[in-house]
Amino acid sequence: MGDSVSVTFLDLPNPIQPVQTTITEDGRVTSLPFGVTVQAAGKTPSQVQDAIHDALVPKYFVRLTAAVKTAENRFYFVGGEVKIPNRQVYQGDMTVLRAIDTAGGFTDFASRKNIELRRANGGKFTINYYKAQENPKLDLPVYVNDKITVQKKKPLGIF
Repeated sequence: MGDSVSVTFLDLPNPIQPVQTTITEDGRVTSLPFGVTVQAAGKTPSQVQDAIHDALVPKYFVRLTAAVKTAENRFYFVGGEVKIPNRQVYQGDMTVLRAIDTAGGFTDFASRKNIELRRANGGKFTINYYKAQENPKLDLPVYVNDKITVQKKKPLGIF
């Protein structure tokens, strides 16, 4: 969800403009010709191409090939108490702990028990590094435009 895609329509006698759109929160590709929408969540680009084809042929076109391409640069963000805070190129199959490693690991001031994961859709999770190492199910997946923030340790004593 939230990924940008480009849909190009081929094999038409009268070409139509490519569509640049974003996959909606409910996982659909919208803005297609004739108000057509198709489900994209959980599908490969090839499966989305087939769904677009099936939605438009033969109702609107005799023959059509849809080419779906995801945006070239997709990122997630790692910040806070990591050695190299920055955006990282999303290449799929990423988890919070691996994302922290891509950012150079923790600084000396990092709170390993208070790692915040904010989803692009507004969801928020707190990850405990130690528990996530023991139980991989707690090492949540990272998606495009997610933001990971490693919080600073709380100071000892009362100031």
